[in-house]
Amino acid sequence: MNAPKPNRDGWMTGPLADAPACPPFPAFTDFERRALDSIAPLFGDKADAFREQVASAEVVDRINTIVGFYTRVKVDRVRCSPVPLSQGDAHFEVEGIEHGLGIIVGIRDGDGYLETIEGWTVGENPLEGVDLADLKFVRPTQLG
Repeated sequence: MNAPKPNRDGWMTGPLADAPACPPFPAFTDFERRALDSIAPLFGDKADAFREQVASAEVVDRINTIVGFYTRVKVDRVRCSPVPLSQGDAHFEVEGIEHGLGIIVGIRDGDGYLETIEGWTVGENPLEGVDLADLKFVRPTQLG
């Protein structure tokens, strides 16, 4: 069963705006969840607040770009507190992906709530034909 096409107005343009949404919804993939937990310490004394945002977040869209992915989330702002913008990023070893995956979290400027997760890698279309739900987190290789 195909996921309904989400409204990407103001978020995505060009060919990716018409790309199919990648399940699962509204949950994070195992890779996303484990990567976000590994990134939490980068928020210092707000690490627990970041984890609360992740726990309350609902995935509303996910796109496989074949060289990475974009995941858009909605955080319950009543249950969570804001976190500062993070300048860091992280890189992870992923089973079957030669150069692993890097992750950048998008915290909405001005309000401090998680909005997007961007994954990237290098190589010749390493995620082509890959179900993002099947990515196997191995370990962080660089945080910060």
